[in-house]
Amino acid sequence: MRLWRDPLLNDEGSLTNDRNYATYAYGLSNPEIINLKYQDIQEAIVPGKIVDEGCADGALLAAVAHDFPDSDLIGIDISAEFIARCRERQRAGDFGGSFVFFHQRNITQPIFEPGAIHTTICNSTLHELWSYGDQAQTIHSYLALKYAQTAVSGRLLIRDVIGPENGRQEVYLWLNDADGANDAVFQEFASPDLLAEHLQTLSTYGRFRRFARDFLPDRQAGQPVVQYQEAQVDGRQYAILPLRAACEFMSKKDYTDNWASEMHEEFAFWSFSDWKTALQTAGFHILENPNTPQSGSRVYTNPWIVSHRWQGKVALFVLNENGRLDPLPYPPTNVILVAEK
Repeated sequence: MRLWRDPLLNDEGSLTNDRNYATYAYGLSNPEIINLKYQDIQEAIVPGKIVDEGCADGALLAAVAHDFPDSDLIGIDISAEFIARCRERQRAGDFGGSFVFFHQRNITQPIFEPGAIHTTICNSTLHELWSYGDQAQTIHSYLALKYAQTAVSGRLLIRDVIGPENGRQEVYLWLNDADGANDAVFQEFASPDLLAEHLQTLSTYGRFRRFARDFLPDRQAGQPVVQYQEAQVDGRQYAILPLRAACEFMSKKDYTDNWASEMHEEFAFWSFSDWKTALQTAGFHILENPNTPQSGSRVYTNPWIVSHRWQGKVALFVLNENGRLDPLPYPPTNVILVAEK
């Protein structure tokens, strides 16, 4: 197998200048988180040539290497910082005796020869392609490239954040306004560390107000992307807004250490059905198995996120025909897509 002869990136390859790599890498390589991510895709991996596109520091590939020691493992990342961390892992022996290779590449360009790859893993990467690229156009182009590089009966495995099915539905988002401060919400700071400290002192309601101002600054065109109304119902604070916007806040409200970076990223842009349609358009067959869901495509709501980040902080409601608020279940947090050629 040969890589396409496109040149290596000559710059640092960072998508944003605002990212704290120490914090970001910890979130990506925390053993409990990696174990969860690996369990989500483990049963769907086809052995052979296995590629992790957007491999970060290689932690997920290290888990794959344990169970697929006879496969060729290839890590691709645009960031020179992460490629350096991958090679440190390799020197430390984290991949055992597996054949492991790392390359700094832009995954929106052709990388491999047609039909060369048996499994492509794309973990928490496609929301970044959407956010820093041309949104749907970039994703559709990426999926076409993955279809071309995939061997017959090979698979593309996507694990990422997910949006709700009815994202335009108007909801009442309850925001706890008693779990922190509600003043100086929009205060500016000279360093990300000082901003993080400030955000951590704010109530959930205060942090929402800051989010609504800061989200997607490059797309604001003179006014915030998140439009909402405030309401007090039975002494509780609500924001009235589309469900998709509520999910965006809920998904990133606790990323205070990388706030400026996360405000550039969109998580809830496509629902499960949107993703399946896009993959089918690219030529893939979507594998779903209700009898053994762990081996197929699915969405789920992470219970840790619910218990540690949402309960007591946020809740969703809809206004019924009697003028009362009916509770909504918490939305899904993750999607696993198993697409086969």
